[in-house]
Amino acid sequence: MDETYTPPLNDATSLMQKVRSTRPDFLLFISTNVSDLKLGLEKMAEFRLGQGVVPTIGNGAANGSPEVLKVMSADLLEGYIFSVADWAMKGQEAIIEAFKKKFNEPWMTQDSITGYGDMWILKEAVERAGVADKVKVNEQIHAMDLKDSPANIAFPGPIKFDAAGHRIDAPLVMVQWQKGIPQTIFPLDRATAEAKWPKSA
Repeated sequence: MDETYTPPLNDATSLMQKVRSTRPDFLLFISTNVSDLKLGLEKMAEFRLGQGVVPTIGNGAANGSPEVLKVMSADLLEGYIFSVADWAMKGQEAIIEAFKKKFNEPWMTQDSITGYGDMWILKEAVERAGVADKVKVNEQIHAMDLKDSPANIAFPGPIKFDAAGHRIDAPLVMVQWQKGIPQTIFPLDRATAEAKWPKSA
């Protein structure tokens, strides 16, 4: 099935009835806000499609923010997967624990870990440029090829950029809600948990 809806949803019944009748191998449910995600997952649970019965994949860091648990239960989120550009991963334990302690947060999200890495990239570029000049700093960022710097702790893979400023060979990060915590499941070498898939659909 391929269905487009206009957010915000008032009721997800008709959407999820189509999912139930189609019984897809997996569902890409791209909601643009937490309330739509909540309505969709609630209706999936009602129709016995939730919690991984139909593996469901979304997109965006908002899907894993601690605030999500304020509007829906961990049971409702169990098994839900979403893609992001960056998330807390293996190899980042020290900065994750420092962040959690300092800011009293249950986990580190994309916004925080990316901000950490961005500052190391900027520091490296300013030091290489030798001056806080935006053109020269930009040139240094585009000339970077970092493989073993503090910024690499935040970003898996090499840190280098194309002419448009996009990171080259940046892997997609996949996160899955497991027991009330959004865990990185991909890339495999940086995963904090194994992906959980339904035994039967």
